Amino acid sequence: MNDNEFQNQMLRELRDFQAGLQGMREEIKSLKQEVNRRFDRLERNEEEDVMGMLQTLHRKIDDMQEDQRSIAAIIGEHEVKIRTLSRQPV
Repeated sequence: MNDNEFQNQMLRELRDFQAGLQGMREEIKSLKQEVNRRFDRLERNEEEDVMGMLQTLHRKIDDMQEDQRSIAAIIGEHEVKIRTLSRQPV
């Protein structure tokens, strides 16, 4: 093999290597886009779950406040405040 043939062979191998690298770059780019899409979808799902839990908590707190108002109306506001104060440390 003379110098010219060797150079041509090396040039072909280098071009093949570069083509392989380009293919890998495209695959990495595609995988990165897929990971970003999945992450965005997961983030949206988590936000929806948190918002749902917050709404449930707000509803339960509202129900408890309404129950507390009813209890205070039945027992009497004054009696409820006395019992609350008696449980607090001095």
